[in-house]
Amino acid sequence: MDGILEVKRIPKDLWNILTKNKNLLIKQEDFFNNGKGDELLCMGYLKAMDNYFQVDDALKYAETALLQKPKSYTYQIITALIRAQKASGIDSCKVYNRLMRYGKTIL
Repeated sequence: MDGILEVKRIPKDLWNILTKNKNLLIKQEDFFNNGKGDELLCMGYLKAMDNYFQVDDALKYAETALLQKPKSYTYQIITALIRAQKASGIDSCKVYNRLMRYGKTIL
């Protein structure tokens, strides 16, 4: 079968586990409102890496986590990386011109 993906069935025991444990699935809204800082920060980072050019949701998770642990260097740096990732979507010419207007240089 060259070039054709073969679809395999889910084993019955795995299917039973998945269907019996529906209550373990957490809605995204519940997770966002009730998640621990570590969980929210990880989710924010994963969302940022998943969709590099659309990080609004990722930033929301990271900033909410940062509110829980504002003195954590790890939380601060990951949130800053996501913010920088969002800022990189701005036209680089505009960024350069703004920096030059304030007397700063880009190396």
